Amino acid sequence: MTETDVQYTEHPPDSRALAEYADSLAPGYEAMVGETPDQVRAGERLIEQLPAGSRVLDIGAGTGRPTAEQLVAAGMEVVGIDISSGMLDIARRQVPAAEFRQLDVLDLDEVDLGGFDAAVAFFSLLALPADYFRDALRKIHRQLLPGARLVLGMNEHHDNNLVERFGRKYTPTVCTFGTLDRDARAAGFVVDAIVHERVEPLPHLFLHAHR
Repeated sequence: MTETDVQYTEHPPDSRALAEYADSLAPGYEAMVGETPDQVRAGERLIEQLPAGSRVLDIGAGTGRPTAEQLVAAGMEVVGIDISSGMLDIARRQVPAAEFRQLDVLDLDEVDLGGFDAAVAFFSLLALPADYFRDALRKIHRQLLPGARLVLGMNEHHDNNLVERFGRKYTPTVCTFGTLDRDARAAGFVVDAIVHERVEPLPHLFLHAHR
């Protein structure tokens, strides 16, 4: 499917509002999220599959912790993107060895970042309506070199009823084993595994795939 073939049936996400919301959370974000052992495990699995020096795109890098920091410590070259300038200010201080750019995942096609050996997106695509989520996967796929890996973390949702997270209400994308497998394959990925983590209040799904 080409960019001109994409048919959106939903309203586009309000990137400016999302960025302002993320900016407001930035100072206390890590304390709110707390420990993320399942995310760290997913990062470790990726690191085991990549040689040192691999270029990794961290989508929705936030404050740089734990993922960008973890990847840099393993010898990876990390480029992190996020829509929040407040998050990125913290990330640049905390992980100075990584490169961070303010960029929406839906604008990936508009910049030349060079090819990547892997991409990670941990819980940064949750607020995208289904059409835009699938479009984001296609855009990520185009950033990756042949054989490159993708690790994607999502909350498991079996419906799109309104939910609240960190004081913000949003309609989540339906995300199950089946929909995640289907959407990744439709974007051109080969699915290696989907790992289910029982985390409260919502279970997590980690997609491991390659181009």
